[in-house]
Formats: sequence, C-alpha cells, structure tokens
Amino acid sequence: MELLYFRLFGRSSKGLTYADYARSGFFELCSVSAINILILALAAFFTKRKGKGDTALLKTANILISVMTLVLIATAFSKMAIYVQSYGLTAKRVIASWFMVLLALVFVLIILKQFINRLKLIPASGIVVAAMVMLLTLSNYNGIIADYNVDKYISGDLDSVDVHALYDLGTPALPAILR
Repeated sequence: MELLYFRLFGRSSKGLTYADYARSGFFELCSVSAINILILALAAFFTKRKGKGDTALLKTANILISVMTLVLIATAFSKMAIYVQSYGLTAKRVIASWFMVLLALVFVLIILKQFINRLKLIPASGIVVAAMVMLLTLSNYNGIIADYNVDKYISGDLDSVDVHALYDLGTPALPAILR
C-alpha cells in the first residue's frame, strides 16, 4: 500500500521522499549487516564445539541470521530500485547498489560455509571483494549512468535529466550527452 502511495504522490504517507526512503534503507542495511557479521564472528569464536548437536545449533543460527540479512539487503535494494526508477542513476546510487550486491555475496558465502566445511571464509570473501572491485573499476559505469539517464528521458520515463550531473561524469558520458 505504501508503494502505491509513493507512486501516486512521490512521497510516503509519513512525508518521506524516495531519496529519504532509499537512504534510510541503505544505512539501516549497513548498520544491521555490521552487527550481524559481528554476532556471527563472536559466536564462531566463543562457541565451544563439544558434539554434533552444538555444531548443528550454531550452523542453524548462522544460516538464519544470514538469511534474515539477505532479506534486509533485498528490501534495501528494492528501495534503491524505486529511487533509481524515479530519479535516474548517479555514481553514488551505482556504488551503493554495488555495495549491497557485495554484502549479499558475503552473506551467501557465510551460508555456504555452513554446508562446506572446507570453505575458507576469509580468503573466499577476499576473492569476492577483489572481483567486485575489479568489476566496478573496469566497467564504464559513468558511461552506463549517462546512457541509462538519457535513454529513460528520451523514452519519457524520467521527467528531466540533470545535464550538469552528466557533464560531471566526464568523458565516458559524452556520447550520451550528444544524443
């Protein structure tokens, strides 16, 4: 119902704009993810493993916390998608979305660790982070942002395009600016 209200009036019934909604979702996600990773690390460090029942209980708790965090990540990502759909892409929105995907991959690794004992979580997480950083740095995300915004403006999905923001994207945005 709240989403319908957003689509009709551009703000929530509580007076939040799309920007407020997306920002709050992102920062809630960061806070809860940090707390959950700390809880998982402390539980793994301080839990004495005496028998299979203890290990099964710890693994179940780890999976539940990780799945709940993944649900929160999906919620924050959906808030960001609404924001992007309404106002277009910016570098900050791309990087925030990239970070949410990175967090999701780390929590998926935590879940996989519960089933695959040989999986080394820290090195695997390092590889995922390195791959995601490479993906971000090697992609032409400034050009993609400019193309996306201009395409959405031309199709009528966006009411306006911030031309100054497009120029701030640098050389990769020039083809889109010329259109």
